[in-house]
Amino acid sequence: MVVLEWLRYIFGSLFILFIPGFSWSWIFFKKDKIDWIERIALSVGLSVALVPLTILWLNYVFGVKITLLNTILAVCILSALPVAYIYGVPYYRRRRGIDPKSADEETTSEDSDTLDNQD
Repeated sequence: MVVLEWLRYIFGSLFILFIPGFSWSWIFFKKDKIDWIERIALSVGLSVALVPLTILWLNYVFGVKITLLNTILAVCILSALPVAYIYGVPYYRRRRGIDPKSADEETTSEDSDTLDNQD
């Protein structure tokens, strides 16, 4: 029974203190921008900041009571949002036929055209 209790502590700590920040670190910093050690440290810091703020915001704004189930759901959604963004945006662009490189070139050419017209 003691082993199960320790496993619960370990996996609960990872779930609350690491996973949400790790998934959000991929949004803020692309693959080769930071080392793994920096990503792990940033993950802990982001999780410590994001999880309590999310729970308190849900409680204050929407009146969601702070329970174990609500906390688990909030952390799961908080962790899944960056994953959905990372995989959803390229899928959406492929479905619409938008090439990311050409979209960037179009916006820069439009910006340069507007700058030329302002003179």
